[in-house]
Amino acid sequence: MKIIILQLLLSHITLGLAELFEDVNENDIGNPYYHNFGSKLTICPEHANCLDGKFNFLCAKDPTKVSMNCKRYVPIAMDRRSRSKMVHMHNGLRNKLAYDMRLSKMNMIYWNTRLQLMAEQYLNLCRPYRDTCLIVGYGGFQVGQNSLYVPRRHEVLNEWQGRTVRQWYLELGSTIFNAQQLTEEQLKGKMGNLTQLILPRLEFVGCGAAIMFDGFFIVCYYYPPVNSSLKSELTFLKGSETCVCPMNRLMCSRHFNSLCGIDIESGNAIRIELNAAKFLLLYLVSFSLQ
Repeated sequence: MKIIILQLLLSHITLGLAELFEDVNENDIGNPYYHNFGSKLTICPEHANCLDGKFNFLCAKDPTKVSMNCKRYVPIAMDRRSRSKMVHMHNGLRNKLAYDMRLSKMNMIYWNTRLQLMAEQYLNLCRPYRDTCLIVGYGGFQVGQNSLYVPRRHEVLNEWQGRTVRQWYLELGSTIFNAQQLTEEQLKGKMGNLTQLILPRLEFVGCGAAIMFDGFFIVCYYYPPVNSSLKSELTFLKGSETCVCPMNRLMCSRHFNSLCGIDIESGNAIRIELNAAKFLLLYLVSFSLQ
């Protein structure tokens, strides 16, 4: 009888651990900031339109179908660990810039499964260059996109999440001195990916990755997009202020002290990865994408 009871207890504990570390999207559950672009059936815009006037690929009869133009196509699963790494690398970078430049109203960003779905469906087209559509959801929401194609790569890049964010961060070189430099370089047209990465009012990101043709392609979509100069977007802390948030984000993060938002955790896994992420971003600076 004792053995049976012990087996039942072990079974219960095992089930509990399985539920604790289940590959759920913690940023969809209990996130008061979550933006619903629509269900999987409604991310197609009402008028199937794109910013460039073309037909929206999200509205294809089967948007999950891989294009016949694809060669050596292998999609990479965006599991919970990959999603967490990508979000924390973004937030680690944003936190560093906000702290160094004393920026205020810098949001912490969250993963969005609808943007992830958009990225995955774009990858299915096998177009290893920038998307010009940038409209998602039944209401026709405009989004931004960052992308990176690593040629001569026929396998998953080790620590590709951190390396990708690092590559976008280094768009201006190894050193960013101040906010004025950022605004000047944007006006010169020298910033593409970095601009979207550091937009203070940015709220959500969703990414996908795949091996295709002769390389490795990473795509991230962002909401809201950059549609003005950084000069009009950047605001600064005053005096002894350490974190000032916009009206829709009244709380400062406990993990990223210069960012605004709620620290969403699931089974303590997010807390563990958040602490490591602050150091991982700096460590990855020494890596090469080749």
